Amino acid sequence: CPTGRLVVLKFFDPSLRNAQNKYRIDCFAREAALLYDLRGQRDIIECIAPLSEFIYELKTAEGVVFPLTFAYYGLELAEHDVLSAIENEQWNTAAALEVFRAMCRSVRRLHGSRIAHSDLKPSNYLVMSDGSVKLADLGSASKTGAGAQHILPDYSSFPGDLNYSAPEILASLHDEEDTIALRSDHY
Repeated sequence: CPTGRLVVLKFFDPSLRNAQNKYRIDCFAREAALLYDLRGQRDIIECIAPLSEFIYELKTAEGVVFPLTFAYYGLELAEHDVLSAIENEQWNTAAALEVFRAMCRSVRRLHGSRIAHSDLKPSNYLVMSDGSVKLADLGSASKTGAGAQHILPDYSSFPGDLNYSAPEILASLHDEEDTIALRSDHY
């Protein structure tokens, strides 16, 4: 990074770039765009570099060329996630409450921008080197409100993690009324 900061590059697996994975490709691009738009928001992981692509040509011994498209974007580097911190009993009660406060603040910031995360869980909150906690993984997130596009026209499954999803998300009701997606983040 030109600023001297350590960053992490998040890549989309080029072997998954096909028509069957259009949803996953769209999620990756939407996440990059949302994070880039949210730059500078305290408590949300910062996108350092917008979505970019490059093509790498893989050549076989026989001379056959396979072009692989790598899509990626840059994020600020985290130390670990909140789930790891919980499992390692990293915080005392007072510190855990401060972390929870930052987690709630990040959701409030998203909702203030009319964005539903739809995959809130401890592993999607990252602990930074200074001890602060930031929300990440907006792959299932979507904008709500007038003119917002649905993630998919029809769902065969729901966005997010089964272990943390609200009942209305499990029933795929989040596109029926935009406020359902926002409220389900509080589940």
